[in-house]
Amino acid sequence: PKYIEWRGIMDARASEAEDGVVPQVMDFCFGNPQQMATAEYVDTLKASANPDRPTYFAYRLNEEPSRRAMAPLLSDRYGMEVAPGDIFLTTGAFAGLAIALELLVNPGDGVIYPAPCWFFYARLSPSTNTRMMEMVTDGDAATASRRDLDKYLAMIEPNTKVII
Repeated sequence: PKYIEWRGIMDARASEAEDGVVPQVMDFCFGNPQQMATAEYVDTLKASANPDRPTYFAYRLNEEPSRRAMAPLLSDRYGMEVAPGDIFLTTGAFAGLAIALELLVNPGDGVIYPAPCWFFYARLSPSTNTRMMEMVTDGDAATASRRDLDKYLAMIEPNTKVII
C-alpha cells in the first residue's frame, strides 16, 4: 500500500540525514523541521520555559492578551491597522486551515488542493457536501511549475471557493 511505500521513503530520508547526506526527499509530515534550530530560538525557548503556574504549559486558544500583543506587531509589519479582534490564534496550521474552510466553504462548494500533499487536506472538508478536488502536481510545492498553475486554472469550477 501507499503508506508502506511512503514510510520506506521517510525512513531512508531519516537515515540519509543522520549520515550527513543532503536528503532527496523533504519530510513535511506534521511540520517536521528541516534544519537545526538557531541558538537564538533555543535561548528564547529556554528563557520562556520556566512555569509560574500549573496551567503554564496548557494549550492556549485565541486568548485576548496574546491577540493584543500581536496586533501592533502585525500592524507595523504589514503597514495596516490590525485590531486584536482581527486575529484568530490557533495551535497550528491545521487548525487555522480548518477554521478558514469552515468560514469560507458552504455545502456544495469546491476546494482544490495539491498532491502530493499533506495527507490530511482531503479530510479538512467542513461539510459532507464539500467537493475536495486533488490536483496532481508535476513535482513538489517548492518546484511548482507553470504547468501546475495551468492545471489549477483548468480545475476551477463556478462553485470553487478555495485553492490550497
